[in-house]
Amino acid sequence: MLGIMKQKSLRVKLLSIVLAAVLIPSAIVAVILLRDTSERERAVEFREMQAIAETVADGVGDFVSDAQAVLTTASLSHIYWESPRRALQNILSTFGYFRRVAVRDTSGKVVSLVVRGDEKWEPPAKVTNEAFTQAARGKLYTSKVQFTADSRPLLLVAVPIRQPGGEPQGVITAVISLESLLGVVDRSYFGPQSYAFLVSGEGKIIAHPSNPKLIGKDVSGLPPIKRAINGVPDTGLDRSDIYTDADGHQVATSYLRVPQLGWLVIVRQPVSRAFQGVRRAAISVIGWTLVFAALFAYVGIYLARHVSTPIARLRDAARVMGSGNLTYRVHVSTGDELEQLAQSLNEMAASLEASTKKLEKEHTRALRSAREAGTLYRVSQALVSTVHLERRLSVVAKSIAKVCETSNAAIWLIDESGSLVAAGEYGMSEEIKAVFSRTRISLPDSGLAGHDLFLRKEPVVIDDLTQQGSFLREIGSILSIRSALFVPLSFHDHAIGFVLAYETKGSAHFTGRQIRLAHAIAAQGAVAVENARAYQRERKISETLQRAFLPEVPSRVGKFEIADIYESALAEAEVGGDFYDVIHVLPGKLVIVMADVSGKGLDAAIHTAMLKYTVRAYASEHDNAVDIVSRLNETVCRYIGGQAFITLFYGLLDTETATLEYVNAGHELPLLYGESRGMCMRLTTTGTALGVVEGYRYASEEIAFVPGDVLLMYTDGATEVRRDGEFLGIEGLESMFCEVASGGARDIVRAMERRIKEYANGVLRDDMALLVVKSL
Repeated sequence: MLGIMKQKSLRVKLLSIVLAAVLIPSAIVAVILLRDTSERERAVEFREMQAIAETVADGVGDFVSDAQAVLTTASLSHIYWESPRRALQNILSTFGYFRRVAVRDTSGKVVSLVVRGDEKWEPPAKVTNEAFTQAARGKLYTSKVQFTADSRPLLLVAVPIRQPGGEPQGVITAVISLESLLGVVDRSYFGPQSYAFLVSGEGKIIAHPSNPKLIGKDVSGLPPIKRAINGVPDTGLDRSDIYTDADGHQVATSYLRVPQLGWLVIVRQPVSRAFQGVRRAAISVIGWTLVFAALFAYVGIYLARHVSTPIARLRDAARVMGSGNLTYRVHVSTGDELEQLAQSLNEMAASLEASTKKLEKEHTRALRSAREAGTLYRVSQALVSTVHLERRLSVVAKSIAKVCETSNAAIWLIDESGSLVAAGEYGMSEEIKAVFSRTRISLPDSGLAGHDLFLRKEPVVIDDLTQQGSFLREIGSILSIRSALFVPLSFHDHAIGFVLAYETKGSAHFTGRQIRLAHAIAAQGAVAVENARAYQRERKISETLQRAFLPEVPSRVGKFEIADIYESALAEAEVGGDFYDVIHVLPGKLVIVMADVSGKGLDAAIHTAMLKYTVRAYASEHDNAVDIVSRLNETVCRYIGGQAFITLFYGLLDTETATLEYVNAGHELPLLYGESRGMCMRLTTTGTALGVVEGYRYASEEIAFVPGDVLLMYTDGATEVRRDGEFLGIEGLESMFCEVASGGARDIVRAMERRIKEYANGVLRDDMALLVVKSL
């Protein structure tokens, strides 16, 4: 055994040494080459971008210098001294970028002014004064870039007027359009999304080749521009940057200042294009590394295989045998310990083959048990997936028929009067089902408990139903059968009914396994049936109580229409604590209440009853909404605090003044639609839910109705309906309300009910109450 481990270890070591000797140095060299190449390519790319920036900067500088030279030449020309206006007109006609040229004397008075026909912009007085002051001192003046209302970039240039060697005798000021610079930056376009653009010293775009609409936009927040404006050192690669633009694309940039103007030339291009050389170099380095690695790996594997061929055969044999093929035998003819090892391996395989056959039999039995457990699990899942008694009975009947491999199953239950009634079936024909569904069999006074079949407390195969008790003979006659498997249904040792599994044609044969499974399913089914019965009883009581709490809402009170709707959730959901009320307290005074009690079922119904009559009692004693809600909170904290809480909207409506004072204790926000305003608003929350904080101080708000105003109050069942897992929410409810709020109160509430149900595909998972008040 040690020899085998040694041979295998040597093979692995040999392969590892060969690979390590090549891969590790190759990887190190590849990393170094990749790093150096990346840095070099990056520097080259940024230098190229700097060269483009320099070209654009030169063009921009030449443009401004040319404009200054034109003005300087004009001031020295004899034409100017003979006819100033003619000189200015020559400038405008010759150079299209001049928009406005003026001559001022030494006092600043305009002597001559020529304006291009469509130019209406005048430089600000501050800029004009500054230009005149500088030029009057004999200096050339160039203003900051100015932008018109339609984002045209302009520049004010001023030069002194003087004879050679003399003092200034006036000033020429000119407004220059910088739109001509677009041609300069256009020539910088060098690929998709790769171009240069010009920015003023304040960070506003002067010229942009790809989108002229951006001219005048403030881009001072872009990283490279921000650095330049803030005075960060900008030599060499310091003028280069990479950042993510507004579209989420990575962009490589480089900038250069335009001498004497303080403007910035920004050159940008996508990182994906800028570093194509880096990627190509990386791919090349990685590719050659992989080629060498694959070559030497092949050599290592080749050597290792030839060194360890006998061991490889033993290894393969072990794998085949380990995978379950114990009939496989290995042949090694080396004349040494390896051959002996092969013989031992073959003997071990033969021994395991015999043991495996024995284990397979035990495995078959275990697998059968697992399938039975799986069947019972699926039945239990099907039972808990519904609370409907009929559906649970259908699950039990179908499951027992399936495990017993019969085409039919029928269930009888004992009702409250002690009679035997047909309750569930599987596989019946329509003709027999019609008779079966009406079956009701009176039982003797002892019921089923004393019957011999129930005393056994286990399934029984009945070969001849005609030889059994009267009720079984009658059932056999109804179903037209002679034999069946009788499976009792018991709950806490109390007989509640039974299941018959049978064939309508011929006699069925039942195995011990089928009978065991049928018994287990019946035990689960009996519990599920009793739970469903209890749930139905509790739900019926809860629904009866809750509907008893709902008021008869008057359709009209004074100048107001009122309408309500209450919708119960689907049968699987427990009854909730939704509650609303409309109470006449004083002449011209109406209390409107909408509430939701936490919890479900009987507890919620009991708490709702307490709330209804407490609200009515307090409302009859007080007309202050804050006092009433505060007293309600103290009552809830005292009697049901810790068990439940209540969200409540309490409104006191004055039908004469058309005002509503309300307190909203954590309830869903009512919606107020103003027909005259054509908009919807949400009322506010003025305090926490009842029963949460004892002694809480509530506040009230007041709204005034105008004719056409509609107030919608609702419970969370309206906003928590879902479609494809998405809640309707208050936004969706508000949108629906605004669309239907123009009709009468009854039409509005019905339209809201219809739209909410449509959104939920007709499935309400929680109770829903809607109350609409409309001012006429």
